Amino acid sequence: MPRNYTPAERALCLIGVLAGKGLEEINSVLKKGSSDYRPLSARSHELLRTAYVPNMQATVLSQEPLPFGAPAVGIDTGRIDHMRRQDLQRLALAGMYKLQWKHCMHPSTMGQLGGGDD
Repeated sequence: MPRNYTPAERALCLIGVLAGKGLEEINSVLKKGSSDYRPLSARSHELLRTAYVPNMQATVLSQEPLPFGAPAVGIDTGRIDHMRRQDLQRLALAGMYKLQWKHCMHPSTMGQLGGGDD
C-alpha cells in the first residue's frame, strides 16, 4: 500500500492543478523534492481538477452571510457595503486559500470538504 502524501506533496499537487499543470509536470516537480516521492495518479489529478478544486471554490463562494468568504477570514460583514469589488475578490481568494491550506494539512474526503472551523 502506498504511503500517504505529505502536506508539502499535497500542496504541490493542488497548486499544480490550480496553475493548470499537467500530470507529468506535477510528477516531475514531486520527484525533484524527494527520492521517496509518491507520484500523483491520473485519477487523483482528474479528481483534483474536476471535483476538489471546484468544490472548494463553491464552498468559499457560498459562505453566509457574504458569498465571498468574509466570515472565513474574520472580516466585519457590517462594512461590506463600503468595500470595492476588488476587495471582495481578495476576500474570496483568502477564503479559498484557507480551505486549500486546510486540505493540504488534513486531507478531506469529498463528503467532508468545506465547512468546519480552522
